[in-house]
Amino acid sequence: MLRSELLLSPHVLFCGYQVPHPLEPRFILKVQTDGHPQHSPLLAVDAACKKLIITLSTIKDQLELECTSFLANRQDQLDPTGGAGYGGFDGFLGQNPLQGGFVEPEINFD
Repeated sequence: MLRSELLLSPHVLFCGYQVPHPLEPRFILKVQTDGHPQHSPLLAVDAACKKLIITLSTIKDQLELECTSFLANRQDQLDPTGGAGYGGFDGFLGQNPLQGGFVEPEINFD
């Protein structure tokens, strides 16, 4: 994500990264800019990180809003058994608590 954000800048000529070993929690980032002092690689990385933080924060806020809305709309339709189903081992054996009555089990010997 950081590499992609860096490459969006018109002042970044090259950006790449390397992971020396997958079990080590570090990476090597290489950034080359166009050479202007006000567009150094360090400033480019700093600006890209700030943009990513804003973007990810916006995505997180939208996700939380959508999840809250989804759960509010689905609250009345949730399974009262907690997802255990209506089989014989969950204590209902032929009864569907959502319908409030006895449901004749279907038995097929074909």
